[in-house]
Amino acid sequence: MINYIILKNKKKNTVKDIINELNKSNIKYGILRNYKNFPNIKSDLDLISNINISIIKIILKKIRLKYKWDFLFYDNSKSKFFSKNNKIETFYFVDFNKLLFLQIDFFRILSLASTPYFQIKKKESLEYFKKNIPIIPIKVTNTYHVFQIAKILHSKDNEKIKRYKKAFLQNNLVFEKKVIFEKKIIKSLKKNLKKNNLFNFKIIIFFYKFLIFIKYYFLNFSKVYLIFFRIFELFLLYFFCPTGFNIKISYNNISEINSYEKYFDKLKKSQIINDWKYDHEMPFFYRKIFLERRNILIKKEKNSNKKDSIQNIFKENFIKKYIRI
Repeated sequence: MINYIILKNKKKNTVKDIINELNKSNIKYGILRNYKNFPNIKSDLDLISNINISIIKIILKKIRLKYKWDFLFYDNSKSKFFSKNNKIETFYFVDFNKLLFLQIDFFRILSLASTPYFQIKKKESLEYFKKNIPIIPIKVTNTYHVFQIAKILHSKDNEKIKRYKKAFLQNNLVFEKKVIFEKKIIKSLKKNLKKNNLFNFKIIIFFYKFLIFIKYYFLNFSKVYLIFFRIFELFLLYFFCPTGFNIKISYNNISEINSYEKYFDKLKKSQIINDWKYDHEMPFFYRKIFLERRNILIKKEKNSNKKDSIQNIFKENFIKKYIRI
């Protein structure tokens, strides 16, 4: 119990220090979501900012040393060669032995359908939580939830769906993109979500996104190249620079396999990985989709000459995959 409290405090204090350092540096930023229990962060801290990447690295490295995290990694799979609209700078604080993990994401822009849905243009565009914690306007967060609901409906994350649904339905303030029929669309989305009519809900969401997309590129025709650039980004992410990675394991018997699976489940529970699967369980194309997130795809083979532990195998693969800071 004492160890759990120490680990929880380490994560909490790291989050507090990141916010304090950003405030001291007078950097323009805002927390995107999941700030109501601040500084207790369940999984990751999502921030929106135009901060220089080298400044981020200096701040986070200083905090890693202060709280004695084993490793700090930089994941550029969603930033290298990406446009500003879609760029996400991702960092991982990791203690492998204690299975302690904290993810920090820096978004340049909150994007939707390859368009800038929200961005910080001036400090007045932010609101504040607990006086010194800047957040994006609540109406932006709660309206954006409707697009996130449509995206995660196929998942099993019922808790998140329920939370986003509640926030959107109780939200009377709407972040409007000034497209035609917008008020009627919002009203219809709420009506179908209340009735749990998900088929109609998804069709209306598609139409709403289409209108936002068309309006943005009609008014910004010179930026139409971003549509094709997004295709290039997705091609990179799925085929050349996936966030997840493959692991090859050797085993002698079924009991070893069971112990490995328990370890992978612990990695998932601690959020060091999002999920894991055996490669033979997945068709080739779905493997590419699966590795777009921080998942691991496992290839197993029977081998009595194996030398290394599963913990070391995973750790070595993780260190190779991401950039150590």
